[in-house]
Amino acid sequence: MAIISSAAPLGSAARAGEHAWCIVDDIDTRCDYATRQQCMATGSGIGASCVQNPRVFVEVPSRAAYAKYR
Repeated sequence: MAIISSAAPLGSAARAGEHAWCIVDDIDTRCDYATRQQCMATGSGIGASCVQNPRVFVEVPSRAAYAKYR
């Protein structure tokens, strides 16, 4: 069985200006935070939560990492 890898993002490509962390409240989702700590600092004051941005590229394991399972 062959494993094919590519540098594909999870979901669609991130838009310019989007960051790795998103703040989620009852009304909106805004991906304006580079770190979880920044997001949590804002979210804690307004009762919102933080989630990772699904549109930011994820790291794809190297071919060497796949090769050991072949």
